[in-house]
Amino acid sequence: MPLADVRTAPATPATPAVPASVTVTVAQPVCAAPGRPDTLAVNAERHAAAVREAGTRLVVFPELSLTGYDLTAPAADPAHAEETAALGIDAYVASTLYGPGPAQAERLAGHLRERTGAHAVWGVLSTSAGASGEFAETSGRSGVWAPDGTVVGQLGAEPGGLLRVEIPGARERLW
Repeated sequence: MPLADVRTAPATPATPAVPASVTVTVAQPVCAAPGRPDTLAVNAERHAAAVREAGTRLVVFPELSLTGYDLTAPAADPAHAEETAALGIDAYVASTLYGPGPAQAERLAGHLRERTGAHAVWGVLSTSAGASGEFAETSGRSGVWAPDGTVVGQLGAEPGGLLRVEIPGARERLW
């Protein structure tokens, strides 16, 4: 998978015991067609290969990308981000699926911009790209958003990408 690597400015840790940063990778794997007898095995191998290539302690995949997407949408629900942020997190980490096209791409970007800006936390989103479960096409555009809501790095709509981003000041309390 192509790997995009984004470096952000390092932060000074609050104490020597606190890591200065956490590097995360968001993945958009190429998933096997649903309904095949080997779908799960093929997807598991592709996910494992992405983890090996990422080289980070945290790799975020689209929800249900091993088996195929059906229906959940916590990143679209502001209450989910609010409840999660109340736990004292450094980053809001979510995986989901958005449909194809410009309107869905803007919806995805708006959700993460709003969630990160409202709670002053990093946003890490992995979303399906290409076909997933019953959906013939999905949005892609997994990425990382800064606490002010700006995009730090983002993949395109094509499946098969990895994006690695260093999050300064994170204390490995990522949800």
